[in-house]
Amino acid sequence: MMVGLYHSYGRRPFLQHFEKMKLQNYSEEKMLERFRTLHDRLKGDELHLVSWFRDQVLHPHETQHTLKESVNTLHACNMRLLATSINQFQPFESLTQLFEEEKSYEQLAQRYLRKNRYFPGFFVFLAQK
Repeated sequence: MMVGLYHSYGRRPFLQHFEKMKLQNYSEEKMLERFRTLHDRLKGDELHLVSWFRDQVLHPHETQHTLKESVNTLHACNMRLLATSINQFQPFESLTQLFEEEKSYEQLAQRYLRKNRYFPGFFVFLAQK
């Protein structure tokens, strides 16, 4: 089974960034301008950009998760983790090491924001029964 989820640590800086803008009464146009600077992959497709902006910034109805909680769910279903984007799908020997590594996603997301780059805060994993 392959699963993709928003990551609790990796998603937090992006959501907090725009929540702070909302609390400071930035206009929707200013927030869209900021999103545009972060998400340069959507250059030239304004309709797609605005759609993503509405989904990602104005109405982010989503849940965020960690690999650790996902692995706990896998174990409860008699499944095991095979690979994850947390460590670029490299072989791993220790789940504990992966759980520590995933915490760095928050700092990674903060670095992306400082560099005016979009970081989706998304992770995937592959599991098997």
